[in-house]
Amino acid sequence: MVAAAEAAGVTVVAGRRSKCFTRSLYWRLRAALRRLHSERGRWRRQQLCFHYDALSYSLNFDDGHGG
Repeated sequence: MVAAAEAAGVTVVAGRRSKCFTRSLYWRLRAALRRLHSERGRWRRQQLCFHYDALSYSLNFDDGHGG
């Protein structure tokens, strides 16, 4: 199993360092996911805010013939 992990390019860390590395990785991934989730929610809120006035709305249906 160790040979397979080494062949795949995964470093095997033993003992206490392994536990510390795993915890550190967990907390870093968790923080990154929370950041992504909060940024995504902020982006959605900004994206769904539309404000049209009558002139700009009418331009959507203007065929350019002036009449």
